[in-house]
Amino acid sequence: MDNHRDSRVQVVLAGPAGSRNVGAICRAMKSMGVSSLVIVPPERSDYCERIPSVSDTDQETMRNTAYDREVVEMVAVHSADVYAACRFAPSLEDAVQGSSAVVGFTRRSGRFRHTNRFTPRTLAGHFAATRGGLLSLVFGNERSGLSTEELSVCTLCCEIPSAPDQGSLNLSHAVQIACYEMFQAGVNQELTDAVPVQRVDEIAAYLYDLLDDIGALELSVPEETRLYLRSMLSRTLMNDYEATKLHKMLRKLRHMKLKEAGRAIPDSEASS
Repeated sequence: MDNHRDSRVQVVLAGPAGSRNVGAICRAMKSMGVSSLVIVPPERSDYCERIPSVSDTDQETMRNTAYDREVVEMVAVHSADVYAACRFAPSLEDAVQGSSAVVGFTRRSGRFRHTNRFTPRTLAGHFAATRGGLLSLVFGNERSGLSTEELSVCTLCCEIPSAPDQGSLNLSHAVQIACYEMFQAGVNQELTDAVPVQRVDEIAAYLYDLLDDIGALELSVPEETRLYLRSMLSRTLMNDYEATKLHKMLRKLRHMKLKEAGRAIPDSEASS
């Protein structure tokens, strides 16, 4: 199956520029039982001054032109098959499509950069104890890591502990640590029935609207609240039944509050 889509864990690289790093990542992944790789290519790499558009180029051509394939396969050693089956995506949103959880790895902090952070070990323990779904582990480029915009696509955040006088890890080392913890925790490689992130986003948005309707957001910052709700709901890894039931309860509560306030129920929900 292309890109090993039967695997529960996939590694997503946002803009990696180095062919050697890509090869090292393939080796790190396969040694820990992870074989699904998605790459969102940068505009240029150490091999190609101008990487062709993913939307205009077939996947095999991308593998041969975006990076120096000989170098990738030389560094990957016996893991070249990971690169041979990897998928190139036009955007990070496309790369994580269908995921039940999207985990961004970063050590940088900031107002909109997730205040609730896992370590790789606690992250793996959480996923090992849940029903599952596709888990996307997202890593930024070698120089600057994930931007705030890229991290906003992620539903969860992970920070790898390191010594304070050298906090930056090599990209392939970071991937190795993340995959190692997943491997050690025995994260099940079989996909199950957890709903995709897009469904979680719908419920989080509805919950935000409900809180806004009842005046619970007067003292909050909208983006921080949206980030909090999205992250909190994503950690549950709900299945379809749970998501549908929660959405119905929130809808019923919202309708009750609208009626109490003498406001009309939106036409799109009138028959719900």
